Amino acid sequence: MTTFKIPTSNFSPHPSGTFEGQIVAVEDKGQVETQFGLKPKVAIVIESETELMEGGRPYTASLWVTLSSSNKSKLYKTRASLLGRDLTPDERANFQDTELIGMRVGYQVVQREGREGGIFANVDQVWPLKQNQAPSELVREKEELLLV
Repeated sequence: MTTFKIPTSNFSPHPSGTFEGQIVAVEDKGQVETQFGLKPKVAIVIESETELMEGGRPYTASLWVTLSSSNKSKLYKTRASLLGRDLTPDERANFQDTELIGMRVGYQVVQREGREGGIFANVDQVWPLKQNQAPSELVREKEELLLV
């Protein structure tokens, strides 16, 4: 009889709170089952500039949204907020990841327990930061600690 060692995870979810970061990716999550049936989903991935894991790597967190052109949708509201204007008719019909990737944002993370256990860090809110605004003093302090 062979015994297999099951690896353990040392995953550490993003802490709760308010942070600054940069959108680094928009990931296609495909069709996801929701309480309203199958919906096309994407995840807007934010890399923290103000919160680092042990070892100095930045935390990442994702904002999951449904691909929807409705002005009531989370995607529509997020895009309009980050772009600082209403969406054009073409932007309502099409979403290009390049319009968000590279943007500096403020974001709020809330930790919630999953349906099957475990803790998940969910991005609850996102807002624009000035693109050439320097990262907060906290980032500089953490960078100095890592250099020592």
